[in-house]
This record gives sequence, C-alpha cells and structure tokens, in this order.
Amino acid sequence: MVLLALPGLDLDAVRAELAAQTEALPRAGAARAALAHSCIVRVPDEAAAAALSNAYAPEHLIVNVAGAEAWLPRLDNAGSVFLGRWRAPGPLNVSHLLDQ
Repeated sequence: MVLLALPGLDLDAVRAELAAQTEALPRAGAARAALAHSCIVRVPDEAAAAALSNAYAPEHLIVNVAGAEAWLPRLDNAGSVFLGRWRAPGPLNVSHLLDQ
C-alpha cells in the first residue's frame, strides 16, 4: 500500500486508525507483515499526487478525497480506479466484480 498524503491530512490519526483496524483483523499478523512494505508519501498538491500515482501505476487505485470524480481525467495508469470514500461492506473480490 502506498498512501499519497495531501496537505492537511492528519497522519498521526491515519496511523492510529490503521493500527486499530489491523489489530481487529482475524489475521492481524499477516496484515502487519504486508503493511511493513507500505509507505506514506507526502505530496504538495493534487497534481503531484496524480503524477506520482501515474508513475507508480497501481493495480488498484482508491481515490478517497472529496470530489474524487474530478480526479479521473488525470489518472491514466492504474489497473482499476475506485472513486470516493464509500465501498461495499464486507470482503470485496475486485477481480470477481470486474468480470461481471
């Protein structure tokens, strides 16, 4: 996981919430191991975030910002793009959903 952090994001709160949610998982150890390979990158603005995302080319890109739909024209190098902060409840098998 790579988190691109725009100015104003409370990274201490993000880290605390991530730790709390990780510990609540049935396989917290596996999640911690996966997250050990993650990072947070502070970016100065939306243009820099979009450019870095396009260069990184994630398989799954989640744009969790207000007005997420406005980002789509700037995002041209991701396997799938999820816009907005809401998602389906429960486990989500992205490959299965995209095949339907």
